[in-house]
Amino acid sequence: MDEPRTHHPDPRSELLASLEHAHERIERRLEELARAVDGVKHPSRARRRDLLRRVDHDLRTQHRIEERLLYPRLDGRTPEVRQALDEHRHTTRLLDELAELDPTTAVWERRTWNLIWTVETHHVREEDDVFALARPD
Repeated sequence: MDEPRTHHPDPRSELLASLEHAHERIERRLEELARAVDGVKHPSRARRRDLLRRVDHDLRTQHRIEERLLYPRLDGRTPEVRQALDEHRHTTRLLDELAELDPTTAVWERRTWNLIWTVETHHVREEDDVFALARPD
């Protein structure tokens, strides 16, 4: 008698699903941050710092996971992976700059919009290009 087949999910598919879910969580946090910058009632300095800290933590964690678990599985020399790594470094620089600025200033607000745009653009490009390279055939 044949034993029933058990379905074993592909680890790459599970990793990609997890990364896409993390992107969605980060984008929700970025929406919160955008409301804090663009809202009629500007939140306190402490609230803005707290929102930025959460975004910072999520982004740096996401970058480490991608750089340790996903990118090594791909040919790290591909233009898509190189670009994604460059975007991670740029995002990290923006986070470092923002951490040093007063969150009640116009400079902080402009840098925050730059961060939001950079991350959103990166996620679209990464999901379309890098994740596509990792998808099982």
